[in-house]
Amino acid sequence: MTLYLTSSPTGSYREAKQPSYKGFNPENRLVDNLKADWKEQSRCLLICANPDAYMQNNEMRFFFEKTVRETGLSVSAFDVCDSRNGEETVKNLRAYDVLILGGGHVPTQNRFFQRIGLIQAIKGFDGIVMGISAGTMNCAGTVYAQPEMPGESTSKVYRRFLEGLGLTRCNVLPHYQAVKGDVLDGKRLMEDITYPDSFGRKFYALPDGSYILQKDGAVTVFGEAYLVAEGEIGKICSAGESLILHKRRQRYQGTHPRRFEEKYKEHEPEKYADTIEKVISKGSTPAGMHISICVEEILEVLNIRPGERGIDLTLGYGGHTRRMLEQLKGQGHIWGLDVDPIELRKTKERLNGLGYGEDVLTVIQENFSEIARIGKEYGPFDFVLADLGVSSMQIDNPERGFSYKTEGPLDLRLNPEQGVTAAERLLELSEEEIAGMLAENADEPYAREIAGELAGRIRRGRKPETTAQLREAVEAALAFLPEDKQKKDVVKKTCQRVFQAIRIDVNSEFEVLDAMLAGLPEAMAPGGRAAILTFHSGEDRLVKKAFKRFYNEGIFCDIAKDVIRPSAEECRRNGRAGCAKLRWAVKAEM
Repeated sequence: MTLYLTSSPTGSYREAKQPSYKGFNPENRLVDNLKADWKEQSRCLLICANPDAYMQNNEMRFFFEKTVRETGLSVSAFDVCDSRNGEETVKNLRAYDVLILGGGHVPTQNRFFQRIGLIQAIKGFDGIVMGISAGTMNCAGTVYAQPEMPGESTSKVYRRFLEGLGLTRCNVLPHYQAVKGDVLDGKRLMEDITYPDSFGRKFYALPDGSYILQKDGAVTVFGEAYLVAEGEIGKICSAGESLILHKRRQRYQGTHPRRFEEKYKEHEPEKYADTIEKVISKGSTPAGMHISICVEEILEVLNIRPGERGIDLTLGYGGHTRRMLEQLKGQGHIWGLDVDPIELRKTKERLNGLGYGEDVLTVIQENFSEIARIGKEYGPFDFVLADLGVSSMQIDNPERGFSYKTEGPLDLRLNPEQGVTAAERLLELSEEEIAGMLAENADEPYAREIAGELAGRIRRGRKPETTAQLREAVEAALAFLPEDKQKKDVVKKTCQRVFQAIRIDVNSEFEVLDAMLAGLPEAMAPGGRAAILTFHSGEDRLVKKAFKRFYNEGIFCDIAKDVIRPSAEECRRNGRAGCAKLRWAVKAEM
């Protein structure tokens, strides 16, 4: 969401003189900033302050549409929200790109916002919100309803602090140039009413033409502005200038870094072994590493003997391969496959550095769907391993775009040098196709709601291009869920499923797995053993079905009757092990 907190963006309060400009006030870069944020053919909604003044509201809608167009901003629709359609309109806020919160009487507008459920409905809105006067004041979490009508400053029932929309922490006092000398109920509005109310609080007094822009974690005031706090007032910014009031604190500084690229100790496990152990002991995976899962169980199943030939179809970080090489005791050979050119090079260097050279290890950049061809060229193999999980190095690196938890490009490709990104793939799919993909690849219960949200954003030119934008779309799609303790967990798990479903689609993972399973028996030597580690039900169903078919056809002489799970201790030390399932098979002696 991009939030503009304005006093009056179109003229000066209480001045009958027409401004010299057309459209929004170009002073203090307002028009420049709006044009940078505005989408082509935006759908706009004016939410009024006086919900029952229908004629006035219609006139205001006409005025603001004219203003927007005169500013040179593109508009496809401009609607009004008041008592005639309030409840119904806020249910469809996601259909709009720009919300304008009109000016008027703060408590009256606040009651209207409460009545139509705007506080809940506006959460997750990802377009532009422009507050004007009262609309700006009601954007705060706790609204300061500065008295303005006779009797309000002395009334025992008038509430000066109200629950607002919660979009900002800034309390704005609009029209400062006009009201700073006002007297209300025999009291000076600023000195006798507002200053005493400022103890323990901060108010920003803005003359018309000034505004606060809240965007990308930064809060910046543009133009002349004053800070009212602890009973005093002071000028903080001048006309034509800007001042950053707040900027999102950059995390991961000092001794406890949070950002992937700053965790330098975790990127050098050989040098900082004590740090690595501390991270693992807490159940986390060090940055840039991958903790192999079910290693002992896999070694038991594969029963590797010196002199044998084997293949790791998913080399990844090389953890499984390293332990399998140890079993060979320098006799035999292992081929390691992976589609990821970035991690493949690192892993080859890592294993070579441990003494495993080309005499015992061959590393190949290839998709495991080619196993039948590879088996003919290098096999047959006495043991085969496939770990179908995405490596932690890929998940944790924001540049790869695999995780909803960190900001990064919406990529999700296992091989970033081939194919289309997830952002590009979503543009190729219809709403129905997105819903089908989410349901098929992740059993997503909210597939239709999420597909509708994504398709709507794409139609309005707000295509998700980053992981954060996709996460925001999911959150917006689930805005209808009740605000309770369970919602946060529901949103988290839904994001996990959505990212999984799109990743599977982008990399054609089910098709690739089908091809690998079809070619697996041909690549195995008689008596050869295969172990496949899966991480979600869709993969496991395919593996189980293929193994059972080959067993019934006499190709496999033995298969796992039940899945093997990682131990409770392993799950405690590695949170990513919890959903792993291991199945194995043995090829019949021909």
